[in-house]
Amino acid sequence: MEKYKEIERSIIKKYRKEIWSRFVKDKKKKTQILVDFLNKRTLTQKETEELGFIKEAKEFRTMTLASIIKRPECNIKTVLKFIDNDYNKNVLENAETSIKYEGYISRYLNEIKDIEKYENMIIPKDFDYSTLQSVKIDQINKLKQFKPYNISQALRIPEIDMSVAHILILAINNLKKNKK
Repeated sequence: MEKYKEIERSIIKKYRKEIWSRFVKDKKKKTQILVDFLNKRTLTQKETEELGFIKEAKEFRTMTLASIIKRPECNIKTVLKFIDNDYNKNVLENAETSIKYEGYISRYLNEIKDIEKYENMIIPKDFDYSTLQSVKIDQINKLKQFKPYNISQALRIPEIDMSVAHILILAINNLKKNKK
């Protein structure tokens, strides 16, 4: 009897996980559909005026719903009358966040890709960090102190940013060329 209950719990757990997975995928899909709509939907001159953007309307500037949401004084509620009622509050908030912070999000995603790319770029053990030009002394001292194995590790050190990493990469590549 206990074995059957265990199997039943396992099946229920699997079923719940599958339902949750479908729910999350559906929410992401709806959010993306809404974001795409907000990026494509342009306002007429009259609609732009109705929202209070008189200057833009007079200059005949084409505005999308997303461009309005990006403004600091606006949010998804500002353009709600142009959106179908098919979306729940959570999807609307996710779409707003995605639009307002898309620049930051894409920049950080690119940085993550760069860090992954530099995972394989190994820093020679005997590398002399003091030869790096245009790098602050305290940054050089941090590199000397932590002695990172690769560029990716170097980027995880406080005060070491992409500009220092690029200088380090150039120095390592020059070192490799000179050895050949």
